[in-house]
Amino acid sequence: MSYRPGSGANRRKLARLAVEMSVELKVTSGLFSRGRACAAQALDYNRYGMALRCPLGLRPHTRVTMDISAGHMVLRKVHAEVVSSVREGRQYRIGLRFYRKLSEFTEVGPGHPLHFLLGLEESLELPG
Repeated sequence: MSYRPGSGANRRKLARLAVEMSVELKVTSGLFSRGRACAAQALDYNRYGMALRCPLGLRPHTRVTMDISAGHMVLRKVHAEVVSSVREGRQYRIGLRFYRKLSEFTEVGPGHPLHFLLGLEESLELPG
């Protein structure tokens, strides 16, 4: 199973940072968080989304919940939506976004989940 967006697929709002973070990913289904779970490795990250490598092939629009461990910071129960899934050998490169509509970012304030994603992005940036 390999899903790749068509031409003009790189529509990122902001460049992503190359990272090495552990991710525990769980596919959410219905009202309950039952579903498949796996350990994954984050490849790049920004406040809008991330790419990761995992053994599960996921269809676009699949909702997932993640625990992201960046060493100095752990974010739990981060919700995301699969944008793309491309098979690479025995694993998949999964593209995720943390929002459904960009208008969600106008509500960002202390305590809002996207506020913590922004804080993680700022803590990963290299000075200079």
